[in-house]
Amino acid sequence: KADSKEGSEGPKQPERANDEEEKLEEFHAKPLILSLLLFVSGYVMFRLGFITHWAAAAAFVISYVPQYNSKIEQGFGCPSSWYRKFGFLTSYLSEKVGFKYVLHGCRKEDFKSVTQAIVAILPHGAGSIGHCLFGAGDTHDFWTEVLPVERRSLSASILFKIPFIRENTLALGGIDADKQVAANALRRGLSLTVVPGGVLGQALAQYGKGGVYLKNRKGFCKLAIQHGCDLIPVFVFGESLAFHEISFLRPVSRFLATNFRIGIPPAYGWCYLLPFRPPKGMVAVVGKPIKVRRVENPSAKDVEELHSKFTEALRDIFDSNKEEYGYAGEKFFDLGDEEGAVEAKPSKETKKKK
Repeated sequence: KADSKEGSEGPKQPERANDEEEKLEEFHAKPLILSLLLFVSGYVMFRLGFITHWAAAAAFVISYVPQYNSKIEQGFGCPSSWYRKFGFLTSYLSEKVGFKYVLHGCRKEDFKSVTQAIVAILPHGAGSIGHCLFGAGDTHDFWTEVLPVERRSLSASILFKIPFIRENTLALGGIDADKQVAANALRRGLSLTVVPGGVLGQALAQYGKGGVYLKNRKGFCKLAIQHGCDLIPVFVFGESLAFHEISFLRPVSRFLATNFRIGIPPAYGWCYLLPFRPPKGMVAVVGKPIKVRRVENPSAKDVEELHSKFTEALRDIFDSNKEEYGYAGEKFFDLGDEEGAVEAKPSKETKKKK
């Protein structure tokens, strides 16, 4: 039962945000303004000699609290166009891993009719570097020359709980990877980048293999149908080569991911945290947009059909490019087929929202 609002001619126009969403954005902005005012006030008073350096330090810590508790990640975030292009997690890492993107089976013209999309990037890997550099970063021209849409990147909730990592994630356009948050962003007309594998995709990642955690992840397909967003498949070659495995930690990582939705990758990189450079660099191969017809209440069959189309498109990307980008002889497979791989249990926060 297709939504009657969908026109048969021309591309779908993004839905407009309602008054409640506008108020939500305004509410999240106020704590940021308060944090900035407290910070500036503390700095000025310290420079004028009205307070000691200890008092200034306390003022700076206090000024951070409103921003930390703002829950802006549950709204529409606060991306920085400068940081997306020149920040450490984009400019430095892009050069370090030799990142680039290429189009597969399509041309720039195929993206002209796309007004809103969900860009699904796999595999997750140990560090999700491809999502950071391609989905969130602007060190390349995909988001300006190929698909110039305003976007947000769905990111794990835990990233917004850790100071400094929280600010990095927000500056890169991250918002909470919660179903309702994603739906609100799509209603506002934003496009989304997502890594469907989640924490289990991270826990099950295998070094140098063509495995993805996908068959049990269909929520992004349902969202695409409900909002009439085109679905764009992306496979990142080199993602599974950026970190080396610590095999004896795999059961622990899987247990934490399954039972507590905590992602601790069983892997290490350069200086433990930073990725190694893959032999042939890290390459995001972008497939042709999959056109999606809007259905407000899609059936399980609708979701399954789109999921199958996406999976086959991703398989084709891998099989057609694996020789060139360092995966010769490897096969495309689902990590969910691995023995003991089960879906992660809902977190307490997710249960409360339900």
